[in-house]
Amino acid sequence: MQLSGFNSSKANSREKPCKLTDGGRLFLLAELNRSKFWQQKYRHLEIERLLSHGKYPDVTLDQARQKLHDARALLAEGKDPATKKKLDRIAAETQARTTFKLVAEEYLENSAERGLTASTMKKKRWFLLDLA
Repeated sequence: MQLSGFNSSKANSREKPCKLTDGGRLFLLAELNRSKFWQQKYRHLEIERLLSHGKYPDVTLDQARQKLHDARALLAEGKDPATKKKLDRIAAETQARTTFKLVAEEYLENSAERGLTASTMKKKRWFLLDLA
């Protein structure tokens, strides 16, 4: 049964955690501390998995349904949506950490290991770190 005209008060008046299902293995997990999370059960390689789509109300019902649809498309291609989500997060973190200064410092460390003279290293350090 699909959720329609979703009212979060349904999930607030509970004595224990509950799941409000939307069909298609999508549900809203309502915790006792009144936090609510969109989650989806799915099977990949004969293993049942759980994929989180975000916190309600940050993620609306329509957005959660779209994420469900996207995850199903990945499953149809034979890919695990949880693994893809994790790899995307790692790639974003790596991209954010890669700056010119970090690359310059790594280059200087490699240059020092090659045994360049102190004056050459001083010039390289001045030039690269001044740009960063």
